[in-house]
Amino acid sequence: MEQLLAAVDLGSNSFRLSIGRIALQDGVKHIYQIDRLKETVRLAAGLNDAKILNDESVQRAIDVLGRFGERLRSFHPDRVRAVATNTFRVARNVSEFLPRAEQALGFPIEVIAGREEARLIYTGVSHTLPASDEKRLVIDIGGGSTEVIIGKGDEPVGAHLRATHFVPETKRVADLMREMQSDKFHLAVVVNEYGGTAGLVTLEDLIEELVGEIVDEFDVEETTVEQLADGGLRVSGRVAVDEVNDLLGANLPTGAWDTVAGLVFDLLGHVPVTGESVTSDGLRLTVDGVNGRRIARVSIVPLAGTTAAGKA
Repeated sequence: MEQLLAAVDLGSNSFRLSIGRIALQDGVKHIYQIDRLKETVRLAAGLNDAKILNDESVQRAIDVLGRFGERLRSFHPDRVRAVATNTFRVARNVSEFLPRAEQALGFPIEVIAGREEARLIYTGVSHTLPASDEKRLVIDIGGGSTEVIIGKGDEPVGAHLRATHFVPETKRVADLMREMQSDKFHLAVVVNEYGGTAGLVTLEDLIEELVGEIVDEFDVEETTVEQLADGGLRVSGRVAVDEVNDLLGANLPTGAWDTVAGLVFDLLGHVPVTGESVTSDGLRLTVDGVNGRRIARVSIVPLAGTTAAGKA
């Protein structure tokens, strides 16, 4: 058992157990994961307005830690590190809960500060990426807090920690904007009816819903529609299909999508790479730029033997 290590992460939403084996390769020690357990606890959901954990959430945590403890029964304490994060930091009854948690797990539990949590997050991510001397940005959105960490190599150089805010996807724009202003936060996680993550929303997103696209000093403003010499267009993926139809006298289809990017996604059936193309209504749509999974630019030109309106 001397060649095994274990780590227990007690998060605000889920608890994780990872077991790794130490191996020596070319004189360098490596840790290879051989087992991993994850259980959803939703501990933060058990906090009331007074920051007291209710009995139900405490019992869920104790039950999970008991199962983890069974898996770790043969481990020496020096080979196990258990850390607890945001909910343990803010719960006012943690002094009553923590001894029960340690007894169930069978090992000491360290309630770490936010900065140490950010350091561990960055270190864990950096070891899964290729070596690089460039700066890296790591964002961890947890059930109780969000960490934004900038680092270089395997070491973080700066971190910013904020509480995570969750909002239902049915929440009205005006109501969410008032909540952001009163509670002084600019970023929220959007959840669906099943409690899953539907996306992120920022204060800037809300403002743009009301007044249109905002270009600030960090944005590179680019032309949304550019006329091409062959009678076609080069457009931003965000341009509406109806606008393209009006400009070209075309009849590109509309449906569950509003934008050119949405049309290309539907026609191709997958996330494209730059240079992929598809045809519709006598037009060839070529992806000129992709940003992550977002289609940034599309060229739309008539097929040979047709006009811009798609007529032979």
